[in-house]
Amino acid sequence: MKFKGKITCTIDANHPDRKYVSDWTPEMVLEFWDIYDFSPDFWDTHNPEKMIGYIKTDLLLVAGGGYNWDHVHNVNFEIKEVI
Repeated sequence: MKFKGKITCTIDANHPDRKYVSDWTPEMVLEFWDIYDFSPDFWDTHNPEKMIGYIKTDLLLVAGGGYNWDHVHNVNFEIKEVI
């Protein structure tokens, strides 16, 4: 089962990677996405809620710079199954 997951969010001034975004403003919306391919050997593909939960957690960590998501705000997810 394959999904495309996308997160849009803002980050605050204390985000650990903010210094790498030279034109950062508190209102700047950032976007990250990835394709997730779940093997039925390891995932219950009849229960997509667990896979979607995994995608959300992973995207939040990406948006948080790989540390945590303490400085990530105004989060929206778009998750769609890819055929």
